[in-house]
Amino acid sequence: MSRSPIFRQVVCCAQLSFLLTPWAHAGCYDECCPTHRAEAADAMVLAMVTDIEVLPKGGNRLQTVATLTISEELQGRQIPAQLEVSFPGGELGEITHFDSRHVELQKGGSYLMHLQKNGEQWIPYQASATKVDVVMLAEQKSAFLEGGSVKSAKKSSGTKSDCSGVSVPASQTTSTGYFESSGMPGRWRRCDTGQPILVEIDSEVLPSGISQSIAIAAVKNALDAWEAVSGLSFIITANYDFGQTVKNMNGGETILHIQLHNSYGEISSTSTLGVGGGSTSSASGGTVGGVAFRKALDRYVVLNHLSSSLEDQNTLAEVLTHEIGHALGLEHSSEDSNETDAILEDATMYFQAHKDGRGAVTNCYDEDRILFAYPEVLPPIAFTRKMRVCTRPSSQPNSPANRIVLEGYSNTGSALSYSFPNGLGSGVGSWSFEPSTRTLEFTSAAYFSDSVATEGSFFSSLEYEVTDGSNSATGVVRIVALRQDNNGSNPDIGANNPLPEAWLEEVFGAAALAANPTNPLFQAGGDFDGDGVSNLVEFQMGSDAADASSGPVVVELAEDYSWFELQNAVAGSLLKFELGSDLESWQSLSMLEAEEGTNRVYLVPPTAQRAFFRGEFGN
Repeated sequence: MSRSPIFRQVVCCAQLSFLLTPWAHAGCYDECCPTHRAEAADAMVLAMVTDIEVLPKGGNRLQTVATLTISEELQGRQIPAQLEVSFPGGELGEITHFDSRHVELQKGGSYLMHLQKNGEQWIPYQASATKVDVVMLAEQKSAFLEGGSVKSAKKSSGTKSDCSGVSVPASQTTSTGYFESSGMPGRWRRCDTGQPILVEIDSEVLPSGISQSIAIAAVKNALDAWEAVSGLSFIITANYDFGQTVKNMNGGETILHIQLHNSYGEISSTSTLGVGGGSTSSASGGTVGGVAFRKALDRYVVLNHLSSSLEDQNTLAEVLTHEIGHALGLEHSSEDSNETDAILEDATMYFQAHKDGRGAVTNCYDEDRILFAYPEVLPPIAFTRKMRVCTRPSSQPNSPANRIVLEGYSNTGSALSYSFPNGLGSGVGSWSFEPSTRTLEFTSAAYFSDSVATEGSFFSSLEYEVTDGSNSATGVVRIVALRQDNNGSNPDIGANNPLPEAWLEEVFGAAALAANPTNPLFQAGGDFDGDGVSNLVEFQMGSDAADASSGPVVVELAEDYSWFELQNAVAGSLLKFELGSDLESWQSLSMLEAEEGTNRVYLVPPTAQRAFFRGEFGN
């Protein structure tokens, strides 16, 4: 994946200004660690929440206003004894609005908070609020002032068990402890790309006595429990009425759908508290620790909201943790109601709920098995690449348009090596590979007729493998178009243009080409539609070189720089994102295949106070 001309770049830089071009959006990217909060906040306080009001802001957007009574000013400027803080998000009637700036506050609760004055309005700086534990208040205040944090000694969601020296038994249900197809387990590849699994929730109906806020907190705690003991990451992005059974929702490799009710009858047994699962495809889900996995798709969770057991908050959280484990691919530790092995019986993945108040936690068995597929250092990922190539008479040289740079992605930035398990042969041509540049070139076996494959089909394919030395992933390159080219034998096209004549006439029109065949705007390096993407790249990506709106542009950047969106991304093109401390050296953050239409990309906050990030896209 070369910087130029193959990829168009989007840079967010540490300037308090905006670069207004047809394709770029720039802004400041600040540090968000506790030490920085202490330095940047206008005040640090101990405060009690005396009132909370959620206000509609249009559409499904909400704003929360909390009234604080200041118990103690710990640091910073003088502030009123009572004040209001305002921030996006909240719950009002049937609407729950999620926003990364939202702070979970409870009326009557006391919190240690960083506050900032924004005009006449006070806000919780970087959504910072720590609920006070009366027993540990002195320790919490000390850590708060020093920029640290204190956790309860009691094990809770998002913490690891002490499994040192523990001999973890094998699952009693399958050889791997995962759902298997023909003896092969499945795993989710989403986090391998550097992106979190997106979670959408349907809380339209809930167990008796469970509020929206309790239900959402239970989901978050369950997700945190798995995230803390693996390389996985999640982000809750929506809460809405699915309007159908979750099993009909299309989540692909991106979205986990959680339906907190059984309104559509997916669970027939009254003794079943919930179900979780999904499907796998025969495509590769990566190779971890020498074990090959199938690719997991369309994962879901459904709860039986009519069960009285789920009216208990802790049992609700336990069951959610269990069912999310199934959605991640895990099978039961044991299905023996008289299981004698204490570790298997105590596992969250045991087939019966413990209902012992544990909530969203994992034990040594759960942690051992989730690491089997999702280690803390995740495996690399390879991609499905689509090539559109020139087919020429044998007397003509091969077109430079018939080349791509092979790509794989590693979360660790490790160097990857590339190989071809089935060799470099092809039914409609042959391939060559230059390892130093990772350049793959296709040479047509004949002068084929001009052909474009229908959606989902292709003329030929080549499997490739990337490895970081420990784990590996398999990708594929597919020829989806054979476009005729006589290399300039038609004087109306122009000599030595590497782009195929059939495509040039199709995009720019035969009459326009004939009128000025050497016009630089018609050449491979030209940019006919002025969108910043060369004609060569538009041909390779399958976008329209005569339409500036056919390629991705930044349409929205989050205020906290946690994500940005690309509109009109060409499905199957590669999106790559990098972080740098300057504009010279870059660290890879994420790489993924674009989906049709708008793509939201989540960005990992930097460790430095200021940083630069940039995005690239290409074939």
